[in-house]
Amino acid sequence: MRRSPDFYRRLALIALESDAVRVVLSLLMLTALAIAGLPLVMTLTLPLVAYGACCLLASPRPFGGLAGWRRSTTTSGIAAYAACMRIMRSIEAQADLL
Repeated sequence: MRRSPDFYRRLALIALESDAVRVVLSLLMLTALAIAGLPLVMTLTLPLVAYGACCLLASPRPFGGLAGWRRSTTTSGIAAYAACMRIMRSIEAQADLL
């Protein structure tokens, strides 16, 4: 069964929303860095930074992270178009500032 490329991205985001998955990834990183013989400060700091980054990437806030694309699908077509136009205007306004 062939899956779309977006399937794995969604699966990773769903997994990163779980604190258990983030903690396990941080502990694996901590173990790998300790085995590699890095200084204690780096060994303790890098997994904490990685945990924080995973929290931000999987943020449930709209447009707050990679999970921002998962919005409610109950909006009507007209409301979705209005939201799209509003976002487009804000992007154009920000581009004019550059």
